[in-house]
Amino acid sequence: VHYDATLATEQDGDSMLGNLVHMAAQYAQGHCASSFINSYLDLITQHGADIAAYDQLRQKPLDRAIEFGSPIVADYLCRKLPAAEINSRAQTGSINGTPIFADPPLVCAADALVQRSQQLQAANLHLEDDQRSSMIKTTIHSLLKAGADISLMPTASLVERHKRQLILTEYTAVLNELRNVTMAAVNRALG
Repeated sequence: VHYDATLATEQDGDSMLGNLVHMAAQYAQGHCASSFINSYLDLITQHGADIAAYDQLRQKPLDRAIEFGSPIVADYLCRKLPAAEINSRAQTGSINGTPIFADPPLVCAADALVQRSQQLQAANLHLEDDQRSSMIKTTIHSLLKAGADISLMPTASLVERHKRQLILTEYTAVLNELRNVTMAAVNRALG
């Protein structure tokens, strides 16, 4: 990328992998250190890689990070994207002229957590002990800290209300984290 900046903006048209940010979101999955991922994403975005680009499946890198469980990439994107982007719903197609929209990222993350919970229950395992569940929760925390709007979550069905309750539980954890960080900062300033 240092020698040929166009590499950062290339799209993989054949296999629908999208740009380099999409690929990082898909393949990082907690396998790499956060310092490496952050440096890599800084490098490619400084050379023109678009963190909000759609791939051929109408997914953005944040969607991909949620789908494939890459909390470090999701956190990076949440810090760089505006709140409107965090809450956006991509138009994925249309039926008889009526547009079809994807769920916002927070709803997708809630779906991922529910699916993982169901998989673990079927195997008689606990959500608290699962690394994948932990990565999904970390992603949810990043989304909430970046301004993901809980009120955009549907609540019409029992399943939707359950998903919203899972998110509210994580929101409480985020608020508690922020309270501790804020209090520590105030104490340092006063001390």
